[in-house]
Amino acid sequence: SGFYRYIAPQSPMRVRELCDGGELEMLKVRGVDNVRLDRGQTPGVTYRVEWVKIDQPDTTFAPGTTNNQAIVFVGDQGRAKGAAIFSRLEGIFYDSGKVYLVSTQGGDTPPGEPAPAGFGDGFGQLWVYDTDRETITLLFESPSRTVLELPDNLCISPQKSSLLCEDGPTENYLRGVTPEGEIFDFALNAIERRMGEEFAGATFTPDGKVLFVNIQASSGLTFAIWG
Repeated sequence: SGFYRYIAPQSPMRVRELCDGGELEMLKVRGVDNVRLDRGQTPGVTYRVEWVKIDQPDTTFAPGTTNNQAIVFVGDQGRAKGAAIFSRLEGIFYDSGKVYLVSTQGGDTPPGEPAPAGFGDGFGQLWVYDTDRETITLLFESPSRTVLELPDNLCISPQKSSLLCEDGPTENYLRGVTPEGEIFDFALNAIERRMGEEFAGATFTPDGKVLFVNIQASSGLTFAIWG
């Protein structure tokens, strides 16, 4: 995966809409090509970043083009210019000048544990992109699937902790990560016969007093949590 930003031709805050016709860019570690951020990283590491332009973000594919060919068309352009590589970027949340993003299978495979299926060797990373400093920091990486397994959606709590929704094959938790990078368990999906179904869409009310979160799969459920 790559991490992208869109630069609109006119300020959305001024014209009150997100106009087409701007530029698509992909994150790159400054001065180093194709850094593998999905492996070999240490929590707390910070990189200065820059952005490379995607010259052809739109195209019409020729007949016979496979899905696997089509899905790398944009990313390959950025990687050819040295863009950084992540593993399954899924959840994203903006708060106070920082963009929090989840790499679902980012990280190294913990000792003694089999790697998950698909692209990526680990069980999850949480990165923070600072829009003012133009840096990206690894806030947390799962040391074991029992600590954090395949996080997906996320949101930021009123106490500035990251609340991660797990999307694993067995037990799924809501896990919290403090601004200092410490992880804690918040809630477990313990519904009989549905424990393997994922949490998704966590969000707080504007006053921060109620947390809404869903369980998706065989039938949707939405919970309101407060207190």
